[in-house]
Amino acid sequence: MSRVALATILLVAACALAPPAAAQGPLADAEEAYLEVDFDRTLAEAQRAINSGELSPTELARGYELLGVSASALGDAETARDCFLRMLSIDEERELDDTVPPRLRAPFMEARGALTARPDRLHVEVVLARAYSALRVMLTDPFEMIQSVRVHVRVEGDTEWATLEEDYEPEIMASFARAASADRLEYWVEVLDPPGNRIAVLGSEYEPLVVGRPAPTPAVGEGGGGGGGGGGTNIAEEPAFWIVLGAVVLVGAGIGIGVGVDQASHVNLVTQVSF
Repeated sequence: MSRVALATILLVAACALAPPAAAQGPLADAEEAYLEVDFDRTLAEAQRAINSGELSPTELARGYELLGVSASALGDAETARDCFLRMLSIDEERELDDTVPPRLRAPFMEARGALTARPDRLHVEVVLARAYSALRVMLTDPFEMIQSVRVHVRVEGDTEWATLEEDYEPEIMASFARAASADRLEYWVEVLDPPGNRIAVLGSEYEPLVVGRPAPTPAVGEGGGGGGGGGGTNIAEEPAFWIVLGAVVLVGAGIGIGVGVDQASHVNLVTQVSF
């Protein structure tokens, strides 16, 4: 019996024990083929879904998982390892489907070992570059997966997004004219592969990230705590204020007529009272 035939038998047995899943979305046909243990069709359908450019990061990682398992079952360990590397680059914590038998996991374990041995990871960082009226997007792409970056930005409080898309570079300056003067900007970022799938997403349209100056801290008394326009009482109107002030004046007078108080001591006392 060939190794491919044996792997197929093992996976059929594993899938028979797995509960049926309702496949949905761009990967529906690939998932259906996988449940039927049709690896050639799984490869074709998973690749078709990836080529569509419609996948989210989670879906893209699953697409590479289906490609990797199918390639492993068909005896193509090198392709399987490459697919698993891409899967783990997107989601480092991802594990193989429980239905995958141990015999087909060798390329996955090799991919995890190769990723662990590398000091770099797929990484995205965004900072505000006021001097250039731009957001600076810094990228690390060890497995050359990124094609472009789409940046959505607006001044905090605005309703409309400005969208900029730039081809991949380790450092991208996404120009936004109001970045030079605005206190705070809201943004979200999509990192795209060649077909247009989202490899990574930072923030979202409804939960954007914020960059810029820290949010202003309410002044003392604002928000119902004290004076100003919030209905608080002026401290000069409090009887306790005049009592304390009188005590300070009396203490100061007593010290002023005391004997042996040098200049240094006098400065300390004034500093403390002023503080």
